[in-house]
Amino acid sequence: MSQEIVINQIGIKDNLSIVDELVGALHASELSLNIKTANWEDIKDEYLRYMIECEEEAEGKFFVAKDLYKTIGFIFGFIENKDNSNFEIGSGDDLYISEGFVKVEYRNLGVYSKLNNAFIESFSKQPIRRIIRYTLNNNKTMQHWLENKGYRVVRLVYEKWLL
Repeated sequence: MSQEIVINQIGIKDNLSIVDELVGALHASELSLNIKTANWEDIKDEYLRYMIECEEEAEGKFFVAKDLYKTIGFIFGFIENKDNSNFEIGSGDDLYISEGFVKVEYRNLGVYSKLNNAFIESFSKQPIRRIIRYTLNNNKTMQHWLENKGYRVVRLVYEKWLL
């Protein structure tokens, strides 16, 4: 492991193999926390198309962290489309951080914080009123990280699976 972690924005279309590897690793990690997580191989084509669409149509950005030549993590998000259902105050855009992941051997080294900071900084000239993030109820590590970064729980999502 090198001392210098480098953060760069990449285009999804031009780097599909990297994006596939990282988002696939995230899905495997999510599966360990939620048995209802889909198998990456079953959804990857449609999900990658969705991410490209977000990148192209909603100012989406995909940042990677590299240790020398090894890609070790990512963060992805986009400007959430506004509609007339908004009932919160403020008129700026909502930034939705959709996905993020750091490989196990690089955790607790500040890599995710570097990714997060670079991602948010890339939107610094836009009128962002809030950043929206979701995490699993049992992902205590991410909940702790989010709370330490000033995020607060606003809504709870309840699910009842019928199948």
